[in-house]
Amino acid sequence: MSRPMDELIRTISKKGKTRLHEVDIENLVGSGKLNASSISQIKLAYYSAVNFQADDVFVVAAGPQNRLAVIEGWGGAIYMFKKGADGADDALISFFAQIEDKSVFSELFIASGDNKFVSVANDASREGIKTTVVTYRGKKSWKLRPFNEIRLGAGLQDA
Repeated sequence: MSRPMDELIRTISKKGKTRLHEVDIENLVGSGKLNASSISQIKLAYYSAVNFQADDVFVVAAGPQNRLAVIEGWGGAIYMFKKGADGADDALISFFAQIEDKSVFSELFIASGDNKFVSVANDASREGIKTTVVTYRGKKSWKLRPFNEIRLGAGLQDA
């Protein structure tokens, strides 16, 4: 029996393997107060850095106070909003855990350098999913060192 997340992934992804992006947008912007313009700038830089593909699946998480800015700034994603200092992290970790059939993913991109994501990265690796951390220089936890890294350009967090 498949879980609801599996049905959602199958609905939005094409046949064959796809790439999953878990984006903690507050972490990438560097603030808990977001606006659509800064999110849009980060989105464009992110797409360029990861070589965006049309069938990529994006899950973007933030605190509920940023709901409107996130939806306006990063269209075409699955959105998750959760309160708390680690709310976005917890929402993304929970999302990944709720996917029963992870074999649909060829790659996982974790857009956060927070050490909380080591369990997700390890789980994905055990499933044979190539895992890459997308963050800024100096923002990647040492616990995530074993995983590939893509660094976003300097100055984007000040956008």
